[in-house]
Amino acid sequence: MNIEELEKKISFQISFLEFSGKTHDEVQEDLKSIAIEYANQFKSKADSYDILGAVISKQYINENGDELSEEDSENVDLGTIGEIAASHFGWL
Repeated sequence: MNIEELEKKISFQISFLEFSGKTHDEVQEDLKSIAIEYANQFKSKADSYDILGAVISKQYINENGDELSEEDSENVDLGTIGEIAASHFGWL
């Protein structure tokens, strides 16, 4: 979901809540729940990309943060990185 889609969804939900007959406090609680739900979705995606970044970084650096030697990284190419990313997202 991109920002435009998120804005449209939130606008729709706010409009719906405004005319729902709920009290101000109920609408506020509903909006809070919606915001938390969206934040959790974005956090989940961010966590997934952090994991992917960590896996890919192992192709370039060791656990100490030092760049791998040519010998240790000789089988690493963009195809390998692409396969790692595709596997991470369940495409392979």
